[in-house]
Amino acid sequence: MIIREFGPDALLYEPDGLPSTAVERVRVLLELARSFGEQADAVVGSRSVLVSKLDSPEHSPAAPSPREPREHRIGVVYDGPDLVIAADVLGLSVDELIDRHQQPTYVATLGGFLPGFAYLSGLDSGLVLPRRAAPRPRVEPLSVAIAGRYSGVYPFASPGGWTLLGQATTPSLFDPLRDPPCLINLLDRVRFERVEPLARTTSALVEPDLRAGPVQVRITKLLGLATIQDAGRQGWRRFGVPTGGPLDRESFDHLCGARQPAIELALGGAEFTVEEGSTWVGIPGEEVRWLQPGDKLRVDSGPNLVRYVRFGGELQVSPILGSRSTLLGASWAGTLGLPLRKGQLLSFGAPEAPPKSRFPAVEPSAEEILLQLHPTADPRIDPSALPNLLTHARTVSPLSNRVGTRLDGPALRSEHIAVDESHPMVPGAVQITPDGTPIVLGPDSATMGGYPVIGVLDETSRSRLGRARPGQTIRLRLKP
Repeated sequence: MIIREFGPDALLYEPDGLPSTAVERVRVLLELARSFGEQADAVVGSRSVLVSKLDSPEHSPAAPSPREPREHRIGVVYDGPDLVIAADVLGLSVDELIDRHQQPTYVATLGGFLPGFAYLSGLDSGLVLPRRAAPRPRVEPLSVAIAGRYSGVYPFASPGGWTLLGQATTPSLFDPLRDPPCLINLLDRVRFERVEPLARTTSALVEPDLRAGPVQVRITKLLGLATIQDAGRQGWRRFGVPTGGPLDRESFDHLCGARQPAIELALGGAEFTVEEGSTWVGIPGEEVRWLQPGDKLRVDSGPNLVRYVRFGGELQVSPILGSRSTLLGASWAGTLGLPLRKGQLLSFGAPEAPPKSRFPAVEPSAEEILLQLHPTADPRIDPSALPNLLTHARTVSPLSNRVGTRLDGPALRSEHIAVDESHPMVPGAVQITPDGTPIVLGPDSATMGGYPVIGVLDETSRSRLGRARPGQTIRLRLKP
């Protein structure tokens, strides 16, 4: 067995002599993952197991125990936007494509792209198509799709590059109150069945479930992206659940510590108005202020990408899987996966005494930000790539977000990427895309990915990168 360091807090286990078939491989890897017990979050990839040490195991699930695989029958309305084009490319009629898609019994051999997303092996070899050259910015929830030798169902709205054949009529693929939370788990079997179209309904905006508290604060002005974040979710990555949490953990920890939530403001400021009760507010680098009904708090954009605002009292948002962090796009996470918006009312419990009179702040980002890299020895990385990465300065791309930060600069070389292989990932992993661009995975990144990884940033470097604005210069160095 090959054991490789995957950043400062994880190990990647690659067993020798794995079976040739995907189903038998996942049996071996799943047994290996179970052997690590409750003190590790073991994520099963297509040929490896990634084991991360847990800082706070009290909020994580017990180690997975052996269970009998289940069979799921999923109705599909075959009316997807790619159905006709895919049939034409494959030289089939639409009915022939549908018949060949629903004929196999699929087996879940991988997960992790999204919470509740299962890679289903068993696709008819005559239906194999590559991923789209450019992913769609939005794929509708419950879209049934194919890519490579897999089929799958998107649990909720997200970007995606698979060929869309139709819409599933199954209930929720991921429910945080269910045990296990994923409907389809590794080694489960799936049959697709053609059903008649359902009446289309227009969904209205769902209001997040914010419990009432004695302190009411309304967002009266808002620029940029604002979300509720706490320290994140630990121990759920094997179910495809991102860790989440703050972009700049160093600044967040100065303000909130282990579990208290705060409002993360990215690339913009906000104004808050207290409508009921009195409370205090903390912002890194500023004196604590007490606010009374009618008082307004203006928070301007600072020199860093993100700022954090903490009001006294418990934010009245129910924790999901041990965390109040908002996972954008997930209808169950934080404020139903929605960013905060102008006019929204936030509720807080009775405020306790502020722990400090002034919360410390980190130094503003330097003109050139230095990041420390733990190399991963990924065999798919060209030998010239690491010297290239360390030699040349790069800039933060404006296309960056909470999922990943793109670093613009000279292209890096890596070997051909197998479309049917995906590997476990962690926040801070530096992936190399087919066009040679490094992308540093952020707190909301998927737990699985297909691109080679040249290294992993340590937590301090992830915080530095999290507060870097688009256009800022980045240099990487090997961790001493």
